[in-house]
Parts: sequence; structure tokens; C-alpha cells
Amino acid sequence: MPAGSMLPSSRHALFYLVILFIALLWSREPATPITRHIGKKKCNKNKGIMGCTSTKEKRSGGFRGGDESGGAGAGEFSSLAKENPVAATLKEEWSDFVRSLSVSAFSEARREVWANTASSPLTHRSVDKVGKLFLVYVRNDLTLREWGGNFDYTVVGLANQGFLRATATVDAGGGTGQSKEAVWEVKVHYHSTTKPQ
Repeated sequence: MPAGSMLPSSRHALFYLVILFIALLWSREPATPITRHIGKKKCNKNKGIMGCTSTKEKRSGGFRGGDESGGAGAGEFSSLAKENPVAATLKEEWSDFVRSLSVSAFSEARREVWANTASSPLTHRSVDKVGKLFLVYVRNDLTLREWGGNFDYTVVGLANQGFLRATATVDAGGGTGQSKEAVWEVKVHYHSTTKPQ
């Protein structure tokens, strides 16, 4: 190439393409995590708090039900809790937490329990479905109570067992103007099978 030429060499062109590709990847939003945020808190003020990620669902006031992610999922979780021991345990633990938070200045609850699954092991996939439906159930419960909060779940599966860990940070102040924040975590262990159910 002549010394006075303005055309970039193929090495420079490749360099610019790589830089553009990296910039494009960098600017894309990450995959959707399984974390939800409800209430009046602003995540940009609370960086690092569970649920302050790029995806948030904010709701205030009563739930209008009927849409796919709302009322139907909460009802499905309640039905599932009648059949699935992990769902039943989660629902019971959540109800105990909410009841205690309603009557006292409850600040933190961490429990580890076993669901009664020894006679009928579950698949990790079915427990993951329980976790997804539980998020909808909790979201609706907090909305109906006019509470705010952040919540998520994790499923960890091993060969013969696994656990679902559900966590929540709840602001039960509601319309009172006073913050009544509490942390809840439950780890529900279960027996598992590799066979699909």
C-alpha cells in the first residue's frame, strides 16, 4: 500500500470489527434473572440489594388478575401446594412468616426444612416450576397487602436430593409511611429422581 494512502490495512479493519463486536455485546442487556422487585424502592439507590437487577416488576395497588403472569399463576401455585410437598412447605413457611410479621416487629427468619418426599421423589424440573409459581404467589400476596419487597429462588439439584432456597426482603410498612423491613429465607430439601414425572 502506498505511503500516502488513507485506506486502513486489513489488520486495522479487523481490529475495528473486533472493537465494534465487543461494544455490541457489552451494550446488550443480560439474560433475564429469576428475580422480582415490587414496591416503592428504587434499585438505583439500593445497588447490591437482592432483586436490584436489570429486570424488575413494580406494582402498586390491587392486583387485577387474569393475565398470564398474575392471578392464574398464584392460583396454580395454591393448587400445586395441595399435591406437591415442596410447594406445600413453601406456602406454609411463607404464611407463618407473613403472620408473624403482621403482629410483631419481626426482622429476620432463616429456616431449613425437609419436604416429605421420601416415598415419592420429585424431579428438579418440577421443583423449578414450584419456584417460578411461588414468585407469582408472593408477588400477588405482597401486592394485596400493599407491601413492597424483593424476592427470588434458587434450585440446586444433586443425584438423589436437592433443595429450593427462597429468599425475600419485605417492607411491610404499606400505607403507614413507616418502614418495617424483614428478611425471610427458607431452604426446602427434597428427595429427587432422574425420571421425568
